[in-house]
Amino acid sequence: MIFWLLLPLALVSLIGGQVYIRNQVSGQKEKFDAPFLLLLGLALFAIIYALSLIGTSSLISGLVLLPGSCVGAVISPFAGKLADKRGFKFPLTLGGCLFLLGNCLLLVLQPLLTPVLIVVCHIVIRSGFNLSFANTISNASTLVDRKNMADVNSSFNMLQQFAGSVGVSLATALISLAQKTGQGTLGQRSYQGGRYDFIMFSCLALVTLLAIWQNFRLQEQKNKEN
Repeated sequence: MIFWLLLPLALVSLIGGQVYIRNQVSGQKEKFDAPFLLLLGLALFAIIYALSLIGTSSLISGLVLLPGSCVGAVISPFAGKLADKRGFKFPLTLGGCLFLLGNCLLLVLQPLLTPVLIVVCHIVIRSGFNLSFANTISNASTLVDRKNMADVNSSFNMLQQFAGSVGVSLATALISLAQKTGQGTLGQRSYQGGRYDFIMFSCLALVTLLAIWQNFRLQEQKNKEN
């Protein structure tokens, strides 16, 4: 039913885009590499499918994720205004810190987690993500030639979808592996699998924050040299 409900929205977006969006040609003369696109699609599908074979399917509670998604939607325009006023470094760093904090809270508070605490942690994570993602695209666009800006936007959006698919598949696989190979009751094995997930995502969040700091350190160094 999720896909049937989204289908009319996708059709409206498709028709509306064809009618109202008018893009100006940027002047690139290179031909579109259709074989490469096909190979890329097959490769991404193969990775997701392989990960999905590692464990059982997951059930995600939409109501638990809804508050964080709503908060993230409200923060997005604020994040852009914040970048306009204070530059990209502040919202990206703040977003990275919140993203790390939310994941660490899940890890530390795992024995005490309730639906309410999960909602709070997800709000923190989603706030960090929405402060960072769009501003990351905007910041990256300032570092490339104007003719490559569309490529930057496309790459980020493709990677976001792919990373989300890989993350869900890998997190589900870790829980499934813990359930199959761990010791104790099913609940205890599931708990351990969830802990593996929280550790993995906390480490990834730390890497993200370090990448943000390194990015702006290199940008500041380049500006000084120029």
